Amino acid sequence: MTSPSSSDPRSRFLVGIDLGTVNSALAYFDLAAEGDPADALRVMPIPQLVAPAEVGERRLLPSSAYIPGEHELPSGARRLPWGEPPVVVGELARTQGARVPGRLVASAKSWLSHPRVDRTAAILPWGAPEGVPRISPVTASALYLAHLRDAWAARFPAHPLPAQEIVLTVPASFDEVARELTLRAAREAGLHRLTLLEEPQAAFYDFTAHHRSDLPRALEGHRLVLVCDVGGGTTDFTLIHAALKGGAPVLSRIAVGDHLLLGGDNVDITLARKVEARLGVRLDAVQWSLLVQTCRAAKEQLLAEKGPGRTPSPPALPDAPPTAPENVTVAVPGRGSRLVAGTLSSQLGRDEVLSSLLDGFFPRVGPDNLPRRRGRTGLLELGLPYEADPAVTRHALAFLRDHAAEVASATGRAAPLPRPDALLLNGGVFTPRVVRERLREVVSGWFPGAPPVDLFDTDHLDVAVACGAAYFALVRRGLGLRIGGGTARAYFVGVEAPSSPRQGTSPRDTPAPASATPQALCLIPRHQEEGTEVEVPRTFALLLDRPVRFPLYATTRARFERPGDLVPVDESSFQTLPPVETVLRSSGGHGGAVGAKAAPSSSEVLVRLRAALTEIGTLEVFCVAVDRDARWKLEFGLRGGADSAFEIAPSEVAVMPRRFAEARALIDLYYGKKPAPVDKRDVRALTRALEKVLGPREGWNVPVLRELWAALHAGMARRRRSADHERLWLSLTGYALRPGFGAPLDAWRTAETFGTFGESLQFQAEPRNWQAWWVLWRRIAGGLDDAAQNRILDLVTPFLPPADPRRPRPRVAGIKPEAIDEMIRLAASLERVSPARKREVGEAVLDRIAQEGPAPHLLWSVGRLGARVPFHGSGHTCVDLAVAERWLERLVSLPAKRADLIFPVAQLARMSGDRARDVGPEARDLALRALAEARAPDVLVRPVREAVALEAADEQRIFGEGLPAGLKVLG
Repeated sequence: MTSPSSSDPRSRFLVGIDLGTVNSALAYFDLAAEGDPADALRVMPIPQLVAPAEVGERRLLPSSAYIPGEHELPSGARRLPWGEPPVVVGELARTQGARVPGRLVASAKSWLSHPRVDRTAAILPWGAPEGVPRISPVTASALYLAHLRDAWAARFPAHPLPAQEIVLTVPASFDEVARELTLRAAREAGLHRLTLLEEPQAAFYDFTAHHRSDLPRALEGHRLVLVCDVGGGTTDFTLIHAALKGGAPVLSRIAVGDHLLLGGDNVDITLARKVEARLGVRLDAVQWSLLVQTCRAAKEQLLAEKGPGRTPSPPALPDAPPTAPENVTVAVPGRGSRLVAGTLSSQLGRDEVLSSLLDGFFPRVGPDNLPRRRGRTGLLELGLPYEADPAVTRHALAFLRDHAAEVASATGRAAPLPRPDALLLNGGVFTPRVVRERLREVVSGWFPGAPPVDLFDTDHLDVAVACGAAYFALVRRGLGLRIGGGTARAYFVGVEAPSSPRQGTSPRDTPAPASATPQALCLIPRHQEEGTEVEVPRTFALLLDRPVRFPLYATTRARFERPGDLVPVDESSFQTLPPVETVLRSSGGHGGAVGAKAAPSSSEVLVRLRAALTEIGTLEVFCVAVDRDARWKLEFGLRGGADSAFEIAPSEVAVMPRRFAEARALIDLYYGKKPAPVDKRDVRALTRALEKVLGPREGWNVPVLRELWAALHAGMARRRRSADHERLWLSLTGYALRPGFGAPLDAWRTAETFGTFGESLQFQAEPRNWQAWWVLWRRIAGGLDDAAQNRILDLVTPFLPPADPRRPRPRVAGIKPEAIDEMIRLAASLERVSPARKREVGEAVLDRIAQEGPAPHLLWSVGRLGARVPFHGSGHTCVDLAVAERWLERLVSLPAKRADLIFPVAQLARMSGDRARDVGPEARDLALRALAEARAPDVLVRPVREAVALEAADEQRIFGEGLPAGLKVLG
């Protein structure tokens, strides 16, 4: 990390930044001010565009970015005191985005914690029309921080923000990847000297700052404080234990909750659904996004409140109206000729909003009413996996029950449901006192006979986290009371259990035994203090210059392991972090990325693991050599993606058939260093020989297939011995590695295999070799990144009908149009290429259908290209909704066999739950009629009627052949 590990005495200002989902704020202490430094806290007014060419100061910076069209805003409309950035940030971004939502980036912070997308990729605005530039969630976050940096420079030009001591807040439930991505955003904004602080702790520091003169009295009788922080995108729970030692308070954070994507965004979506139901029409993605933004603004107006819970903004900083209205009109532009006056409008009332908030998000629940369907996602309207159960009260109950052991250990009060003595609430949702009192009432009701739980109130909910973050910087200098307790999580690394068999019984003879329960080694125990390094007292044999994988886990539950303790992985309480997959070089230093070409030889070295929680709030893990001066830092995988929806079934892990050595010897016979005396018929019979040893290939599980790939990979250079050698190597390699993901180290395997792509074929006159070549890349396409997929498509597209026949595409030398059907199927399987390229290919395939007729493989290809739910790619690469609807109309009008239309129609009309992708009601009805005429089975019709998870029954239809045994769709 480039951030320093301690406070910098040269910094004049101590700065706290709340990088919020909906709004951001900045507070600071000026150490040069006269008097007590703790009295010098200020909230910085933030200059920002409030209208085109109009700059105003606001207490908060809306965490919104607007990407204007080329000629959308007049010259000078984006000018700020420090320049004219191409992307608008702040109040104007939010208001302009309400007019043109397809260009608005919002809730970027929620996307930072979304593991099923590549958070470093340009995916926002989600569902933006083709042609609108996009940015990544990391870049969006960097834009907000850069705006604060520049606003600071305008106020304090002699003291730039990067030179100050900064505390940046993150949700307590953010995992290591989300925290690292937040730091990356800060670095992109030029902020390298900072520390991360969890938001609930920041809120509690704000409380202690306001009571610094009477903190013992304020905490008297309050040994256990439940901090409930409901932000714009996340809900965080934290337990703080307060004790008195020698008359002085001692504070410890003893528990944090799991990640809950539940906050103000969910309230806005709920209100929008109510309004949509009253309008009587289903809005499209653009209208829906606009309605959600409009409902958010209406909610804030209706719930605005003076008095405790909100500090009225000074006249110069008009953030909120002086009084809340009783009703607000929400309107969205209509579409289509049937809409009267082109506008759809309805009313939202204060009582209705409060009712939705109290009954839906803070309902009265009993002490046994836990969240329903925990672990499942609910709202998907904006592309984010929100919690299925929106009841904050039920999640608070589950949190207290889950952490009863920690409370008993800290307080000596053992109970299955620990009672907090006080609540500290944070977040704009608690602005109305009635909401704060409802939560207090519900929590108190869980403990009949006990006095009501106290409520620690605050008078500035909107900036409490930023103020608390700034105060924490002061505390780090010894000028306040620090919250102790160390980390609330324990961290583990997965290891192979000593008794786990690497050789087992062939599935053909007897059922393969389930592998041992996965084991994990404790790296960092709970309550480990930040800034300390732990060495695990065990020695490991580490393979260098070859790909290695380190599964990582974290848990917030009460555990009492020490570093080096080996425990079974508890799936109910262990959170799986993205594994480290890398190639550690024998020269030492940092690990290389998986996909880097491995050295021809490898060595083994004895190492010990060292782990540290840095003072800036991140986890670092090193392998340190025992007998040499070398160490390797293990880096987390930061990208994520849809392929994390697949895994190997537990019963298939590390179980090898008894006769696998014979299978490897067969491959070595043909692709070993010394050519065996075999004829062409023997080469062609290799697959049958392998089946005699391993059983029918349909039953080869993922570990077996990947080991076969390793044997074939070792003989890669010998595939050129004959045309049959080459063809069979291509066929078996693709079969063994399909679908290119789902097993540990598949990213490395696909990268290694793709290294042969530039070499093309040796026997280019053989049509069957070309067929095997294209099939190989289709089979492993899911494991190839966007750059590799685009390289493949560059070779294929010249052989498709051009959009303009007068301008044929140039073809690459050496590529022959053999097996054109497989080339088209391959092009349709490249889900990571841009929507524009998919549209181009799809139009070419439809033109080919018009010329040659609706062949099944062409129809299948249109279905893959226009799919609403990708097989391995991300939803942001789906073709535009209008394109999918147009293709659907063309398909159902074709003179094709009805049965051949079932798959493409079902793919184009499948419900994803994301309005940016789902076809409209008319197109859906058209698809359902076509499916009914074709007598499609219900398993294909149901996903067109409602959003359901991808199931195993979809595998063969989408992939084009069966997936390996043991590779299962998680949904």
